[in-house]
Amino acid sequence: MTLASLTYRLVDLWMKKFSSVRFVGPILADSPDYERVMKFRADQNRLRAPYLEDDVQLEIERRLRLDERSLHFVLERSGEIAASVRVTPPPFEFSALSPILENRAEEFAGYYEFGRLCTDVALGRKAIYAGLLVIKAAQHVFLHEMASGIVGVCRAERVSYMKKLGLNVDGEPAFVPSRQAAYRVIHGSKDHLIAFYYDFFLKLFSRARTSKDSAAEVSHESRPA
Repeated sequence: MTLASLTYRLVDLWMKKFSSVRFVGPILADSPDYERVMKFRADQNRLRAPYLEDDVQLEIERRLRLDERSLHFVLERSGEIAASVRVTPPPFEFSALSPILENRAEEFAGYYEFGRLCTDVALGRKAIYAGLLVIKAAQHVFLHEMASGIVGVCRAERVSYMKKLGLNVDGEPAFVPSRQAAYRVIHGSKDHLIAFYYDFFLKLFSRARTSKDSAAEVSHESRPA
């Protein structure tokens, strides 16, 4: 068994711990669920990132045909969308945001852009759902799209979270005038992320096993003599 296949098996085993959660995708522009995903994302954008629905951004979307060319993935919780992400082959959305980012895009031939990662604002444990979704979507593009890695951009306040998902952050921040904010390029090669996820999920299973053993030991010691 290769490291990749073993890692994917660990990911799938961990997903089974979330009995009410289901990974769905890829959803394409002609898929029955496509409009439902678009509505979910637009609703979340209006609440937390209205600049993603303004005229400048929508023109970029139309010009690059981003949604139509992309693979869309969601996590459903009890049948409702809890999180969604858009996965796009080149040309990338971020290449249209600033000259600096356009130049950086050339470094990532064979990569897929992960963007529009959003979770339902009404949910707790949002970071867990978003993380599981990114990992499962990455698994799909590595297995079925032969992607060399994943790349995207994020604001400064999201960098620490993205690092927890195994993504590297480098280069200078790039100011995006239309959003009045600086963005960082985040990325990870297939080999790097598979190794990262393998170690990550091994530690999770080890921690879970230790907790179970400790609970069993406490239970045993607390029994009447």
